This record gives sequence, C-alpha cells and structure tokens, in this order.
Amino acid sequence: ASSLSKNAALRMLFLGKNPIGDLGAESLSFALHGNSTLQTLLLSSCSIGDEGATAIASSLLNNKSLQRLHLGKNKIGDEGASAILSAIQP
Repeated sequence: ASSLSKNAALRMLFLGKNPIGDLGAESLSFALHGNSTLQTLLLSSCSIGDEGATAIASSLLNNKSLQRLHLGKNKIGDEGASAILSAIQP
C-alpha cells in the first residue's frame, strides 16, 4: 500500500474479491492520503466493515483525484456508510 502513495501513473486499481478486511482498508487509506493520480478504486467483496470504511472515508477528505469508489458486497453497516457519505458530501 505504501507504493500507492508514491505512484504517479496508476489511474485504476481493482482489488475486488480479495480478503483485504478492515486492516487492509486502513493501510489503503494511508496510501490514498498521498496519492494524487488514482481515479478509480474497486474494493467490492473485500470483507471491509465499518472500521475499514471509516478509514477510507478519512482519506477521501484529503484525496482529490479519486472519482469512483466501489464498496459493494462488503460488511459495511450504518456507521461506515455514514462516514463515507459525510466524506463525499460537499
């Protein structure tokens, strides 16, 4: 995940159907803070719950390049969904 923060070429990252979980989502969140090129991040079916979604939400506040985020078929409940919603609302 640390390579993602320094990568200047990657525009789309598909990690769907990988057991990333909350810890992996937190690592991705740190990487997204420093990334300025990634436009699409696909994280469907990655066993991400509220903690992981909240971590990703915090990175969305700083990341201005990400335009599409797919989080379908995860374990995200009301808390995580609310965090994501708050992060993307103007």
